[in-house]
Amino acid sequence: MPLEILPAPAKVTRVGLVIVRGLDPGVLDEIGRLILQCGDPDYAKRKAATASLIEIGEPARTKLQKAQSNADVENAQRAEEALAAISKSKAP
Repeated sequence: MPLEILPAPAKVTRVGLVIVRGLDPGVLDEIGRLILQCGDPDYAKRKAATASLIEIGEPARTKLQKAQSNADVENAQRAEEALAAISKSKAP
């Protein structure tokens, strides 16, 4: 089927389209909540949040990298721990 646009545009740009299946749209909010929970005073909550972030894996990488520079040392350290575990699980 030919591409015909009237009036003719000055420029045509092709863009890629990616369809992701099986990814919950609320996962980014969940990642943010879990990163905040990594600084919780309760050790069990911090540990559970770190484990959940590791389980989420690659989709959490960008937010975890930002969390590494967090002023809360516990939060930053747990972000580093989660990133290391995600990278290790991804390695062949």
